[in-house]
Amino acid sequence: KASTRRQISETVDRINLILEERRFSTITVDELAAILGESPNVLMKRYRREMHESIIEHFLTLKLQSAIQLMLSSDMNFTEISELLSFSSVNYFSKFFKKNFGKTPLSYINEYRIEKAARKLRLTDMSVTEIAYSSGFSDLSYFIKTFKKINEIFADSTQYPLRADKH
Repeated sequence: KASTRRQISETVDRINLILEERRFSTITVDELAAILGESPNVLMKRYRREMHESIIEHFLTLKLQSAIQLMLSSDMNFTEISELLSFSSVNYFSKFFKKNFGKTPLSYINEYRIEKAARKLRLTDMSVTEIAYSSGFSDLSYFIKTFKKINEIFADSTQYPLRADKH
């Protein structure tokens, strides 16, 4: 039994490695099965039994993790990211992202950037303009509008006072 369990783990590890390597392209369960010399049905059942999710669910999760990394660390737009990750369209990418995170990619990235900006407002004496640009915003008025929208209590709060820029 132990050797069978180890074989399952090796198979699942190989699947995960292949999925990680192919996250910027596409792969089907049939292609995985051919690579590993297994039947697709056996592979799917084995994977679900050990990982508690389907191969496709895991593959799409890897793609979303890559999308988030790209959104936070590059200047790529959502169309470029969805194309790089081989989603059929930016619309499908956005809908799939929202289904998994409860918000659009733009809302996700803006909330992340505003959280980063709020920390800087509290912990540094950087100007609002410096904070906006260093948090990934290229337009100060859009930054302020987004900040206020995300922090609805902003106008009545002294928690994140919007300081005047230093001259």
